[in-house]
Amino acid sequence: MRTGRVRVGIEFLAVSVFAFRLAAQEPAPTASVPDLAENGVGWSTQSYWQDPNILQRYSFRANVDDKVAGAASVEVHLEVAANRPQPLVELRFAPPQPVDLSQAEAFEVSLKLLGGNPLKPRDVFFCSPDFKKLAIASWPAGLVLTPGADWQRVVLDLTEVRILDKENPNGNGEYNRRDVAILCLNFLLQDGAVDQRLLIDGLRVCALPRSPVLREAMADGSYVFTTPAYRAVVGRNGYLQSLRAGATEFLRVPATPAAASASGCYVENDPAKGTIALTTVAPVGRCGIEAKGEKASLRYLFREQDFDITLQQSFHQAGCLQFTVSDEVVAALDGPTDRALRVAAMESGYHISGRLMTRTGGVLVSEQNFPGYSRMSGGPMPGNLWSWRFTAQGAASARLTLRPLGKPGAADAVGAEIHCANPDFLMPAGQPVRFDISVTSYAAGPVSGQVTFQVRDYLTKQVAGERVTPFKLDPGGKLPVPTDVKVAAPGTYRAAVVIADEAGHRREVECVFTYAFTDFKPALTRQPDFKEFWKATLAELAAIPMDAQIVPMPELGTDDAEVFKVSLATLGGRRVHCWYWKPRKPGRYPAVLRLPSSGIYPWKADATPHGADHCGMWIAIHGLPVDLDLANLPQDPVALNYWTYGIESPKTSMWRTIYASLVRAMDFLSSREEVDPKRIMVFGGSQGGGLTMVLAGLDRRVAFASPAHSGLCRLDWTVLHRPGFWPFAMEARPAAQTPDQFLQTLSYFDAANFTPDIACPVFAEVSLLDTVTASGTQFSALAQIQPGLLELVCDPWTSHESDARCGPLRDAAITRWIHGENPIQTPIKPIPPAGQ
Repeated sequence: MRTGRVRVGIEFLAVSVFAFRLAAQEPAPTASVPDLAENGVGWSTQSYWQDPNILQRYSFRANVDDKVAGAASVEVHLEVAANRPQPLVELRFAPPQPVDLSQAEAFEVSLKLLGGNPLKPRDVFFCSPDFKKLAIASWPAGLVLTPGADWQRVVLDLTEVRILDKENPNGNGEYNRRDVAILCLNFLLQDGAVDQRLLIDGLRVCALPRSPVLREAMADGSYVFTTPAYRAVVGRNGYLQSLRAGATEFLRVPATPAAASASGCYVENDPAKGTIALTTVAPVGRCGIEAKGEKASLRYLFREQDFDITLQQSFHQAGCLQFTVSDEVVAALDGPTDRALRVAAMESGYHISGRLMTRTGGVLVSEQNFPGYSRMSGGPMPGNLWSWRFTAQGAASARLTLRPLGKPGAADAVGAEIHCANPDFLMPAGQPVRFDISVTSYAAGPVSGQVTFQVRDYLTKQVAGERVTPFKLDPGGKLPVPTDVKVAAPGTYRAAVVIADEAGHRREVECVFTYAFTDFKPALTRQPDFKEFWKATLAELAAIPMDAQIVPMPELGTDDAEVFKVSLATLGGRRVHCWYWKPRKPGRYPAVLRLPSSGIYPWKADATPHGADHCGMWIAIHGLPVDLDLANLPQDPVALNYWTYGIESPKTSMWRTIYASLVRAMDFLSSREEVDPKRIMVFGGSQGGGLTMVLAGLDRRVAFASPAHSGLCRLDWTVLHRPGFWPFAMEARPAAQTPDQFLQTLSYFDAANFTPDIACPVFAEVSLLDTVTASGTQFSALAQIQPGLLELVCDPWTSHESDARCGPLRDAAITRWIHGENPIQTPIKPIPPAGQ
């Protein structure tokens, strides 16, 4: 047998490409199926970031001493810097000629990690020439390679792959895998530097093990899927019609085929339009089915314990996959919090993931596979029915995983209810943390275990105190949970309820609260020259003529108000664009300036504040037109990358221009004869909430500010601890900067560093479970506002959105201000008595 020859010592930095080729070798006599890696395979990689200053070096060699097939395995040496834009690496290999895998039901690869940190595989791409079509296979769930472990044979299911067809990007593309030219193995790195060695071998076609899922085509055109855990029926119309686990049926089963749409419908955000027709229903692979229509498709993938439903839609509105629940379902519980929607009361509301609880003991667990936002909801439908819904936003795909449990353990069958005497979850100083918490068993029989109440640090999630209570509950039984835990310092905390059963399974729900907010004033990151920096910036702006260009838009006006397009000169020779409204009746009016949430998008003129009693303005902070065409975006890299453009220093950052542009909008409003310059307010949500804080701190002409779900607060916390993901992470740091230098640059744009200078009333809204712009970062900024100026409302149960209580309270405060009344009714930090 010939020995393999290898080229070694070839390294890769940033965008350089390297390749290594094993010489053609005879397959091992014992191998029944050839190993592709033994037949002249070319190895390479690609960079997921383009920065020559960030270490990214790989080398490959043949390892003849440690192998599972043929003459040698491939040993990969990975060296990657600790601070990198993202943790994904991709190893590629290319056969000398494309391989026909059209009839292969599975592909196997053997992996062994010799040293370094644990390595988590993430997807394998089977690619056509020029990467025009990709079949994306998933590694088995939970697969992690650990150093020192033996070889691990991994089987990839090719019957259930996701297709990326660049020639047909609308989601209905196909790829038959007849010409696989490149295989890409993707891996996720752990935090920290990486220096590890990975062995790869045994790349070959194989057979799948016997499926635990039985798929049957029925005479009426439906399909039945049966596993040891559950039974599901997909009707001839492509919608899920029955889902049963144990003694529990979760869906209202249609009485006749003609009524099949009553069990599930996918609508264009308008129930009046009815069910979207899915015209073709066909099996996919061994355990799936796909239903396609003109505007939408549903793809089901069934496994032994759970299954996926992937929604693909072509319209730009939101669409809902609705499940009309059976009479056995009594409540839907939110995933992170267990907040309940009661079916008997026909309650409506939003959830993240969640569970359906039943009187027969079964539980249906969902995972929405889209973190941060509510995608599950519940509410009434015509005919006195209750619907559980999954929302897909816009022209894209969304995946829902459902896990039916016929006989759940206590961890899944017990739900927690959390109440607080203060609706904003603001705990008073000098008292233990006290909630009103109870747990309820939805199981069909007795269950036992223990429930633990914990107070945790908001950022680190370290436990600061806890109380443990054992439980034994009969069906429907309730138990109060003791909660009194002492907290030493003012600030934002997490409260968790951990439910564990005797089998060792555990589940936890969490809420956020603030302790002693009146005494809370965390240290800031404000630099010694912070005020001088912004004073100089605004002086530079003042020296630039505003050059207001005003274009009437009579076709967009109303009976009460006129509308104009406005553009204003700002720093660096740039301009910002705005909508502006004014009442038709001559007079002097208050003005409302709305600041935008993040992103690059067109804005409708009628969404800008306006009316017969006030002027209104909306500003596109990045400098692109307010009515831009997303299909023909201007080639402006500054605007298109405004989050990080120029982040190398405070003076070059686009945020400096953006903040100055907000002041320019105030210049414009103050210059208008119809605007009362002493009555200009600002408001916004998300990015707009943070911008509202910034502008109110920068410009004393702001007479009232109303931020909500505010971003840009405590950027150091966001970068270092990630309680929310917007707008920065450490990967945004320029390569030439140290972490400390990067944080110092961000400090000049941190909204929390502006709030001590706010001199106007502020009405703020916070969603405590916000995972986009984290609530704890907002509290840290709001705590700096002077006593008597801040009113605060908090929703304990939503993430980055207004609820039925807080949104109207904030709207009422804005209305009071427009009408000349004091918008602040109950300041969260009252003005201290004289002499204190």
